[in-house]
Amino acid sequence: MEPAYLRTVRDKERKNEMNHEESVGMRLFRFLGKVQFTMILLILGGLVMALGTIIESKFGTEAAQGGIYHTFLFDFYLFLIVVNLVVAVINRIPIQRHQWAFVLTHSSIVLLLFGAWVSRTFGHEGTLALREGDTLDRMTLVTADLEVRYGDGEAQRIPLGRIPRPGLLDTARSEHPRLQLLRYEGDAEFAVQLVDAEEEKGPGVKLHLDGKGMHFNEWLIGDHRSFRRKDLGPVEVAILVAHTEKTLADWLPELDSPEVTLRVSLPKGGPAREFRVPADLGKEFELEEGLKIKLVSFLKRARVIDKGIEEDPKAPINPALIFSVQRGDTMETHTVFSQFPEFNLVKGRVGDPLIAGVSLLSPDADEKPLIRILVHPESDRLWVQLAASTGRGAGHPLRQDKTVVLGNLGFEITLLQYVRHAKPDVKLAKAEKKGDGARWIQVLAGPEGDAQEVWISYGSSQSLLVDGKNLVLGFVPAVQPLPFKIQLEKVQADYHPGSSRASQYSSEVKIQGPEGQDRQAVISMNRPLDHAGYRLFQSGFQKARGGAPAVTWLSVSYDPGVTLVYIAFFALILGVGWYVKSNPVQTARKSQHQPTGER
Repeated sequence: MEPAYLRTVRDKERKNEMNHEESVGMRLFRFLGKVQFTMILLILGGLVMALGTIIESKFGTEAAQGGIYHTFLFDFYLFLIVVNLVVAVINRIPIQRHQWAFVLTHSSIVLLLFGAWVSRTFGHEGTLALREGDTLDRMTLVTADLEVRYGDGEAQRIPLGRIPRPGLLDTARSEHPRLQLLRYEGDAEFAVQLVDAEEEKGPGVKLHLDGKGMHFNEWLIGDHRSFRRKDLGPVEVAILVAHTEKTLADWLPELDSPEVTLRVSLPKGGPAREFRVPADLGKEFELEEGLKIKLVSFLKRARVIDKGIEEDPKAPINPALIFSVQRGDTMETHTVFSQFPEFNLVKGRVGDPLIAGVSLLSPDADEKPLIRILVHPESDRLWVQLAASTGRGAGHPLRQDKTVVLGNLGFEITLLQYVRHAKPDVKLAKAEKKGDGARWIQVLAGPEGDAQEVWISYGSSQSLLVDGKNLVLGFVPAVQPLPFKIQLEKVQADYHPGSSRASQYSSEVKIQGPEGQDRQAVISMNRPLDHAGYRLFQSGFQKARGGAPAVTWLSVSYDPGVTLVYIAFFALILGVGWYVKSNPVQTARKSQHQPTGER
């Protein structure tokens, strides 16, 4: 039998003879499948990936996707890879038996890229937000739409994709005004400056807030709806204008909350026990057989000093409760704080905890603390005070460039600027801290020569008057119908002992198919649900509060190309193994070392 390496050499000689007789076009075609063109693509791909990594590190993921990975040029680059693989196989026709592994390997890579293209083109990614008892048959996508409502007509949605691109927008209705997308900003925020305004405008302040690892520079304007009150995450901040001395006198004094509630969870489960403070102070109660609790002392203005706790009449309101839990000869002493529910100081614990969880709750405990800036415009005097569910602290004078410390909240407030009659000068700019901004689009609406520009943030809408009719433009998430309905029946959550942090949470749901068949399922953090080609993941939840039902958030993925990708990976592994085993060069070397009679 003829050795494999001799067949390979003869095939190459035959192809070289054919190449001399081919036209320029055919030579160019065959070059697309050669190793030299593969090296060009690899070098080009490395440069593109390096550029994408630099852009992503400096400007964020959206900038890299919009500028590199979700562009026509990148798609064309992937297409050239497919061409290179396919032509490489064509160049070897007629295929010899020892080249089957080569063909299988190249074909699997083409199938892999095709599966990725199917997923990207026809797949969906989105979320579901469900309240207990709610049923939904559509999900919110990660892509966006421009929702257009003109006059009394029905709303129309114009797809903008994941990264909106500038250009004329195609409206399906001829009566709609001309719309053009001018600009998209993926991580931007309004940079606000206060400028002097007419006397009828309210006062404005610029504040710097520092504490708990967070730093904020915020503008507040007394009579401006958008700048009167702001949510900063752990706290809110608001400006209140006292036009009379009587109003100021009512706002400045301290105001206590009437009582707090101690809530205790037992290790064996069951309903939590609640005790009223100070009404139940000094009393002893039985939590379960053999387990007793006693409320020892209550401090309204607690301060931790030298690892101890004491009442400080000059300190801000900070309710704390000391209680003991005893079973037999084992006794634990707990210290809990209303404003810091995650903190529980335990002494005397031996072995397993006697109680599963504890919290000290105030009326409206779910409300965030509010930093109130009180302004008396006639005298240009300002104060700052903390209002929380535990009560309202006394007002502290606030002067420019002087820092006031709200002790129990841990925030330092500095007045940077005060303007008696202020109005905002707003400009859109890149967020100072990456990830803190929002998505914005700038739209030009109306006929040429009389068009209006408007900025719209993601999830909001703006109204314009165009040709005497009201035009409402909304930058909203795209929606995708589901082939089934999903109903949230219950949200379950387990918490770490002594804290309000969830250790595990899950959603009990009912899936309703198109033909009426139902399916009960549980979706948890580590157990997604697969149904009708969709995969649902548990991504977050919000516990029931203030009479409102619990809410769960589910991430939804529809990936029609994943099967092709799995098949391609299997074929690629098989092809590489086959190629290594049947490598013509290795076969030739082995045959050279064999005795003549054994070949």
